[in-house]
Amino acid sequence: MLDVELAEKIIEKLTECTDYNINIMNERGIIVASTDKSRVGTFHEVAFEIINKKLDFKEVEAEDTFLGTKAGINMALEYKRDVIGVLGLTGEIEKIRPVVIVIKKMVETMLEYETQKEDALKRRTDKEHFINCLLYEDINKRELHNMAQALGYSDVTRVPILISFSDSVNLKEMSEKIKGGAGRSGREDIFVTSRDGKILIFKSYTEPIEGFFENYKYVIGEYLGRFLRHVAENEIDCKICVGSLQASMAHYKYGYQHCLWLEKSVSVPKRSIFFYDYLDEYLKHQLPFMELHKVFDVFAERYTDEFKKMYTEHIGALYENNYSMQESSKRLYIHKNTLAFRLDKIKNQLGLNPMQNARDRELVNYFYYYLRQLS
Repeated sequence: MLDVELAEKIIEKLTECTDYNINIMNERGIIVASTDKSRVGTFHEVAFEIINKKLDFKEVEAEDTFLGTKAGINMALEYKRDVIGVLGLTGEIEKIRPVVIVIKKMVETMLEYETQKEDALKRRTDKEHFINCLLYEDINKRELHNMAQALGYSDVTRVPILISFSDSVNLKEMSEKIKGGAGRSGREDIFVTSRDGKILIFKSYTEPIEGFFENYKYVIGEYLGRFLRHVAENEIDCKICVGSLQASMAHYKYGYQHCLWLEKSVSVPKRSIFFYDYLDEYLKHQLPFMELHKVFDVFAERYTDEFKKMYTEHIGALYENNYSMQESSKRLYIHKNTLAFRLDKIKNQLGLNPMQNARDRELVNYFYYYLRQLS
């Protein structure tokens, strides 16, 4: 179907480059756009005949008496091999015959370009609405699925990747680096560029679930390989937050929320950080502070500030290094024996042994988390 606004826009553009009297008729033979505004909305018998008899063109002489028609040449307009309307050029046939084909091609080219542009705009608008529903709305699962299907996305297992940059970058160029490295495996990936200069990807995950925690970092690393080389070579500072795997579009927003939490709450000297590595800290973060306060306030009041400072520094280092004495002492810039001595003081004060008892370690970690929240 010929869009009236589009036909009017084409006529406006043609009047800028030609003085010919031009009409565009729809599939019912109605003039929908014309350089002669008085003819818009009137019936054009020859256009109706061209459409219904599937003619390529028809010439009209001055003495002909077709309804709503003037002397000139009328030609079928095609878009993707379908006849969608008729172009009419008014004037003496011999004078306009050399230019009518050129104008017809111009109109068809404009139709194709403007239609594709409007389709792209509609797709972009539809995608923005889809992304908004995906990330923020509580929407019916079937409705979300239908929106995704219209955009060419399947409801498959995906993992979110949020990339933020320290400085302003060309997000389109960065996205193309990722897509170029992904190849065919990236056809189902959902890309979003935000106004605050970030890239969000919901990457399809087709690997077997068996051995997931052992393999998924390698899969993500390989997927981002070309992009990572580019940012390293060009000294572009970025932070890559990989959220939780989700099997349904209705749950993708949870993975995105995990990415946001990583970006805000985890500060480590690494370019890439993975949600599952910080799951314990995330779950602690979900605890209302007052719940921890009810449990640990009595202890925090009785220990000295000096002890609490030593506790948070040393237990914090152990917590972040999987209770490795060697790695933790490096982190604190002290000898391993010094760390062991101070840890003994902590164990004696609390009456707990986090190095040998799993439940003691949990309690020590929770108290550390509480003290860190207080500071």
